[in-house]
Amino acid sequence: MTQQPPPAASRDALEARLHQQALLAEFGRRALGSVSFDSLLDEATRMTAVGMQVRFCKVLEYLPGENRLLVRAGVGWHEGVVGQVKIGAEMSSPAGYALHTGKPVISNHLPGEERFTTPDLLLDHGVKRALNVILLGDGQPFGVLEADSEAAGAFDDHDIDFLQAVANLLGLALERRRAEDALRQINETLEQRVSAEVAERRQAEDALRQAQKMEAVGQLTGGVAHDFNNLLLVIMGNLELLGRAVAADERLSRLVATAHKGATRGAQLTSRLLAFARRQTLRPERRLINDMIRELDVLATRMLNESVAVEFALDPAVGACEVDPAQFSSALLNLVVNARDAMPDGGTLTVFSRQLVLDARGAARHADAQAGRYVVAEVADTGSGMAPEVAERATEPFFTTKPAGKGTGLGLSQVYGFVRQSGGFLSIDSAPGLGTRIGIHLPEVAGQAAEPEVAPAAQTGAGVILVVEDDADVRELVALQLEDLGYASIIAGSGPEALEILAAPGTPAIDLLLTDVVMPGGMNGVELVAEARRARPRLKALLTSGYTAGHGPGERGAAAADLGLLSKPYQQADLARAIREAIGRG
Repeated sequence: MTQQPPPAASRDALEARLHQQALLAEFGRRALGSVSFDSLLDEATRMTAVGMQVRFCKVLEYLPGENRLLVRAGVGWHEGVVGQVKIGAEMSSPAGYALHTGKPVISNHLPGEERFTTPDLLLDHGVKRALNVILLGDGQPFGVLEADSEAAGAFDDHDIDFLQAVANLLGLALERRRAEDALRQINETLEQRVSAEVAERRQAEDALRQAQKMEAVGQLTGGVAHDFNNLLLVIMGNLELLGRAVAADERLSRLVATAHKGATRGAQLTSRLLAFARRQTLRPERRLINDMIRELDVLATRMLNESVAVEFALDPAVGACEVDPAQFSSALLNLVVNARDAMPDGGTLTVFSRQLVLDARGAARHADAQAGRYVVAEVADTGSGMAPEVAERATEPFFTTKPAGKGTGLGLSQVYGFVRQSGGFLSIDSAPGLGTRIGIHLPEVAGQAAEPEVAPAAQTGAGVILVVEDDADVRELVALQLEDLGYASIIAGSGPEALEILAAPGTPAIDLLLTDVVMPGGMNGVELVAEARRARPRLKALLTSGYTAGHGPGERGAAAADLGLLSKPYQQADLARAIREAIGRG
């Protein structure tokens, strides 16, 4: 029996399939070449149009932020379509349905299509039928590959296979291009990253050396300030008592007042040294940093001359911190004064507030910084700026570039110590001719800010106070001050001696234990209070010191939480007020 040749339609279909396979092979070869991805997209639309014998073809790139599809590449379309026209990516459109479901969509009669809404782009070009398949890259939808025809006919499963094969080759090329781009970017930036890492490590090492140097200077400074405070307390206390005795003599009173003024300036100097050494007594409150800056507004403006313009740029979203409000105001004023002095011919002074979040890497760039959330107050000026070697030493005590008599060199060191003692860090950004910007960074805390407290007025009283002080001159002075205030006193030179007095049978009832914090003999003031309360649990106590060195209340846990601390040197009124508060506490 003679075999009949296949019908002409079958031969044409077979030839079309073979032609498509040849086009796929050629496109695969080109996809593996070095041609750019945009050129490959153009080639894909051209070969697809040839292989499917259609006039129109396009690649639609999905834009997630807009939920629209951009005509990224195409063939057959009017001028101004490719690269500009966008269509909706909703499920109601053929392309949108293919994108979101991953299923191919055939619409062989768009004018009568009831499943989808035909996009205006297709209607404007007279398209009667369309075929859409999803285009994936790295497993994520890149967009849609679409073939369109204005001629009557029907797409079939073979057309789906061909169109999907082209889309799959495009997806592989997309993944390859992305991998090559990533590798190229790594190679291009590797040297920069290494240089940045080296510079960052050097910066961290410099910050560590600076912190260690400042810590050593701070320890030395704090020790000197402690001894100096005891001397000042004796001088100021005796001058105060002497002033009352010679009140009737105008000349002697004037001499005493002058001496007391000098001693007070010495006390202020010592206070700044202790601030730098992070040994001053702080009374932190939870306050909004913007509120504290606003309190500075009027005072700062009065301190500046008319040639300096003052601006405030406060971020309303900045939160609260735990800080001593008085010391914060003093620190901010120091920065304002320094900024003013850096602009003798006028300029602009700006006070900023902002938030800052530091990770471990960012914290390493700043001396003394820890990772975490910070609230920041910054003072910036348009003055002369500082050279790097000057900025590096700016926080050292007694270092100043001002003329003799114009500055002690303790202002910025005091700010540095206060900020460090408050758990934060100080930043200095300055360059010659570009001004200076100094930032106070304090740890952010959650919760409501507290209202400022008003200290109670000083009063005299009555009772028996056990005074424990290793310095004989200070013991004698305190006894005189207490007597003048109406209190009886018993004195002891050390913690063990005080315990013996408390244990003696004839010792009267003690209303308050007033003890220095730092004492020789192996027992500090906090330890003395703890030991004394073993025998007298309800004993009231008050600590006093010019240098706590880590022994102050709150630093030994809850056991010392009810202890007040009176900083040396103090006025008699301060002593009276602290005693009243201590006796009334608990």
